[in-house]
Amino acid sequence: MARIAGLLFLVVALAGCSACAKDVDPPDPGGDGPAVDPQRVEPRRVGPPAPVSQAEVERDVVNTPGMPKLTLDDFRDFVRWLDQARTLRAASHLMGVALHFAHQQPPERRQVLAREVYDAFARAQPRLEPSFTIGSEGAGECDVDFDNPAVLGTYFDDAASQIGDSTIWDEPCAAGVVRVDVLKNDHIHLNFETPTDCIIDGQFGRCSAADCQPFGDPDCVAIVPADEPRDFAGHDGTTPIRIRHLAGGSELAYTMHSFANVGNEPVRVYYRTQAGEWFQWNNLAGNQAWDTSAFTVDVTEVLIVHAGTSLNCGPDWEAAEPGGCPFNTAPIFIDDVSISP
Repeated sequence: MARIAGLLFLVVALAGCSACAKDVDPPDPGGDGPAVDPQRVEPRRVGPPAPVSQAEVERDVVNTPGMPKLTLDDFRDFVRWLDQARTLRAASHLMGVALHFAHQQPPERRQVLAREVYDAFARAQPRLEPSFTIGSEGAGECDVDFDNPAVLGTYFDDAASQIGDSTIWDEPCAAGVVRVDVLKNDHIHLNFETPTDCIIDGQFGRCSAADCQPFGDPDCVAIVPADEPRDFAGHDGTTPIRIRHLAGGSELAYTMHSFANVGNEPVRVYYRTQAGEWFQWNNLAGNQAWDTSAFTVDVTEVLIVHAGTSLNCGPDWEAAEPGGCPFNTAPIFIDDVSISP
């Protein structure tokens, strides 16, 4: 039986850039191959960025469409779309959206809707392909791995549904915080990196039995959500991700050493210098950690968006229905953000 719920890939590779890599072999671009030893994965160096105007950044990032408030019909669609998920990462992301809606309902309604989600996931589970996370360690003074129990404790139910019920992750750093947030949305995804394989009392769990049953297995032990390694995503690829260093509400300059994008999708990365100039890498591909430290020095803001414009959801989805992907564009996922104040 395929193991369930857990995610992702480290992302971000520069497509077609022969001068921007260390002498290490990149992971399989498809991302769903054998797990990679996290100790052997190093960030790859990016090539020089291109200057870009603030107007172009605003057109690409600030003017992206906002996400409308989810309705019961949307909830039904996300549950139904679980049948289109091909990988654990895709199914977990859909589950998070559906459970986010369920948790906003009155308690008696919440339990009924949540069970619909778990039932749909159990049906999808046997055919789902595994997803793996590539490990990476940055050289910065402050690392954001999205698994700080104190921060997870600020979200509803310690983000047990893999959703944070705000748009912000604030990781303590020096005298301030590293703030990773999303624009044009009302929640963030904090997906489990380690697969789970059963449900008990409405919680994800794990069991040692080889034939573990998704519901009611006596060997199923509920996880502790605040102790789960995570990665970070917006709702879909139209949701920009922003990284800043803040103290007392003010933006501080920082160096971003490296980051990783946990998915198959290419991303575009913008950064603003302390002097107010903008630069970009236009197409950083998936399943890779990236070392940007030669260029992202004394920056005040980094923005990450999907590099494509198509409705293709990539290899995580079967796209069996007309209209293809259940999202406007496939979600992008990041992890292992490393900065120095």
